[in-house]
Amino acid sequence: MKKKHLSIILAGVLVASVVLNTFSFNTTKAMADVVVNSNSESTDSMVNQNYIYLSDMEYDKDKSSVGYGSINMDKNIDGGKIKLIQEGEVVEFNKGIGAHARSQVVYDVSKYSKNYNRFVAHLGVDKSMNGKGDGVIFKVSTSEDGKNWTDKVTTEVLKSNANSKFVDINIEGANYLRLIAEKNGNNAADHSVYADARLVKANYNLNSENYQGIRTLADYDKEISKYKACSRKRISK
Repeated sequence: MKKKHLSIILAGVLVASVVLNTFSFNTTKAMADVVVNSNSESTDSMVNQNYIYLSDMEYDKDKSSVGYGSINMDKNIDGGKIKLIQEGEVVEFNKGIGAHARSQVVYDVSKYSKNYNRFVAHLGVDKSMNGKGDGVIFKVSTSEDGKNWTDKVTTEVLKSNANSKFVDINIEGANYLRLIAEKNGNNAADHSVYADARLVKANYNLNSENYQGIRTLADYDKEISKYKACSRKRISK
């Protein structure tokens, strides 16, 4: 009888232990999920407070036009990833605008230009053209009434096999922002892109951000090399 009674007690202790451990694990997991979700929401909120992507805004279709195809958001003219050369290195962008020359893309920024009073972007001809064409001249302008424009930046001729142009422009007080891609002679292969085009707060430091939307092809090569190395190790085992 004593042995049977002892067995019942031990069984009860084991069950209680399992229940407590399960409760502890689920509680810990639930708390962890809350922390992760909270951090995610906080990060998104922080990003939205510092800048706005033009590709997430509606452009003025009545004032905008494109030389070939359509105005693409977050894609190049052919529907692929936006790629430009920066300091001799090919860089891929997740965000931006593609608009074949001759083109103009106009945005009503009246609701944003007071708080987000800088326009930043990388201008150039998409790397997929590999040096084809005569190149493109970019022009960024602002306006109060959408009719009379003030030119803020006019670039030299930019080509797909040369470095792109980064611009950081003060648009405070402007109601409209206009992006023009002008052909330089023939407009063949003028696959103009505005990579990472954003409206940014005046005091926001672009150098301080750990931006995940830009990756060089060298980064991808490193990842592929690591993957191949891991695969070889697994095969050898």
